[in-house]
Amino acid sequence: RYMQGIGWVKTPFSDNWFLQAQGGANHYFGYQDIQGNFVDHTGCNVEVLLGRWMFLMLGFRGGLGIAESHGFITKEAYDKYHPWVGNGWQYYGELPATNLHGHYWPYYEDNKLLFQKWQYIYGNIDLIFNLTNAVRYNVNNKFENVVYAGVGMQSGITEDAVNREGRLESSWRQDPNMAADVHLGLLNYLRLSKHLFAHLDTRVSMYQGQFD
Repeated sequence: RYMQGIGWVKTPFSDNWFLQAQGGANHYFGYQDIQGNFVDHTGCNVEVLLGRWMFLMLGFRGGLGIAESHGFITKEAYDKYHPWVGNGWQYYGELPATNLHGHYWPYYEDNKLLFQKWQYIYGNIDLIFNLTNAVRYNVNNKFENVVYAGVGMQSGITEDAVNREGRLESSWRQDPNMAADVHLGLLNYLRLSKHLFAHLDTRVSMYQGQFD
């Protein structure tokens, strides 16, 4: 790090660590998942990350989180994957689909559109680059912009489903599928004090097809 009147000095491994806690919303766009309105398409997530700046502009971070995502599919497309069996919509929560993970049920009594909601845990590892320091370093910067790229892994844990009585309930997944992802993101920091920042984290992720 740079010390006034001395210059650049090597710091011990215990220096330059940071801890982030954040929560927000997500939108999942998979096969036919663009169906449905914006609000019902919105899921939520929270995560905690630990990172370290190795150099002035370059660092890394890793974290764990838990999230919920929502998806949609038309009944016509669903039936192409798994023929309709049974005599009531409530059985959609019990049907396995050969190429579709999870449970689906009618979207607001719309028999042409099915809805899915699932919960999962995930872990990320990111390489981070400080754009603000790359342009001009100032230890007292009020705002900082950081870009990052990384990989992650998700595992389904619980999922909402319609039981045989037609009631919606949350249960442990019968097939807790795992899927990897690659992602890019932008962090906007606002300095509140010497050791405290508020930040906005915007991320775009691409998942393996079996994610949902």
